[in-house]
Amino acid sequence: MAPRRCLRTNSLMACRNSKTIIAAMVLLVAVFLSCTGSSNSKRLEAVEIYSRYLSLSPHSPELLRRRGQRYISLRKFDEAVADLELASRHHTFEKVENLKYTENLSWAIWYYLALTYYLKGQFEEALTTFEKSHTYAADNVALLASLNWIHNSLRRLGRTDEAKQVVAPIKENMGYSGNYYKCILVYNGARTVSETINFAMANGFELCTVGYGMANLYLVNGEKETALEILRQIVKDDAWQANGFLAAEAELSRRD
Repeated sequence: MAPRRCLRTNSLMACRNSKTIIAAMVLLVAVFLSCTGSSNSKRLEAVEIYSRYLSLSPHSPELLRRRGQRYISLRKFDEAVADLELASRHHTFEKVENLKYTENLSWAIWYYLALTYYLKGQFEEALTTFEKSHTYAADNVALLASLNWIHNSLRRLGRTDEAKQVVAPIKENMGYSGNYYKCILVYNGARTVSETINFAMANGFELCTVGYGMANLYLVNGEKETALEILRQIVKDDAWQANGFLAAEAELSRRD
């Protein structure tokens, strides 16, 4: 069977070229979600699609990572950990250069596993695993994302001096950008919270990402009420798939 035929839905299950199956299935799920929206019901259907093809390739790191990531968005953290830990055992990790984070499986497995540990409040495990993701970061997005959560994990563990050392090398005018970059500049003292985010105007991924970073900073610095006010604002937003939204939601749930 020619590889191109594997792109046809009716041919996928019959195709035995595992790499072609995986590539075609990933494309199929991406198209499915883009056409139907990304509600919980659609993400459950996506999990079912991944599960179907995992029956053909049960140890596929790519499929396990993607199903694990869907489990995170569904708040099924134990299932996410199981998939991502299994992916880490079957993937051959390679350090590469200049690879976009969306294509960097070596980074993604560790990053999303670490995020799940963090959401479960397992900050020691999160720290160790975010450090592994940092090792395999191959673009600025992956680098800054890993550094952000390494810092946050260290702060939650009370290791303030180490957290400061992690973010100290990141300066203004280094060519970086994005919400994690904004957070890091506050963490290392280059900018203030008020210079970085206007909570009266912020929404979406800016509110969830930068907002959570600032809330965590307030929390570990003893300003609990300010932190909780920001966390409550975040979970009222619509960006429920954002990592900062997930972290705010998880933090509030542990305090109920």
